[in-house]
Amino acid sequence: MLRASNADWRRPAGPLFDATLVSALATIPIGLAIGDLDWTPGWPAWGYLLLLAWSSQALGWLLISISLPRLPAALTSVLLTFQPVLSVLFAWAILDESPSPLQLGGSPSSSAAC
Repeated sequence: MLRASNADWRRPAGPLFDATLVSALATIPIGLAIGDLDWTPGWPAWGYLLLLAWSSQALGWLLISISLPRLPAALTSVLLTFQPVLSVLFAWAILDESPSPLQLGGSPSSSAAC
């Protein structure tokens, strides 16, 4: 949907804003149903949330949405699978995290290695 909505290259942030708004609104009832929704996180949590929102989410997806209509669909699909794989690898290499079997099962590289 992002690829189709970004056919007009002059306004790439509009469809991304719409998708982000719908995602945010959809997570509120899910958070309420699960019971983990925290309306008052502390200041360090707000800082991390804003850093994450502006760096990897807003800027990253803005770059992705700009390039989607300009690349072939096959190349785009391959490139987008690198995001979860590299997230697991960077978390392991930089943060010394050990991914769970469930996380490894969701990573495309682990299923390709089998």
